[in-house]
Amino acid sequence: MTSISEQANSIYELSRVLLINSEAISKEIEKIHHDLLKQKLLELFRTVQADLLIFNDVVIDAMECQTEEDLEFILQVADDNLLNEIN
Repeated sequence: MTSISEQANSIYELSRVLLINSEAISKEIEKIHHDLLKQKLLELFRTVQADLLIFNDVVIDAMECQTEEDLEFILQVADDNLLNEIN
């Protein structure tokens, strides 16, 4: 059975690769000639990138958890942060 730490490490590495490769998408969006469309797509895509960074932070924190209580705390903090971003 794979541990949470091992699973989190695998997820982190995959999402890190996504972030690295996402720069190519930004470059393609920059080539769009319609200014309003380009601006909106860049805004949306930067939000996606920021969310992926936040996701990675939670994954890293989960990798470091030693107890179930630690994990519950990390999940509560992530929920609180998400609520703060929405409001």
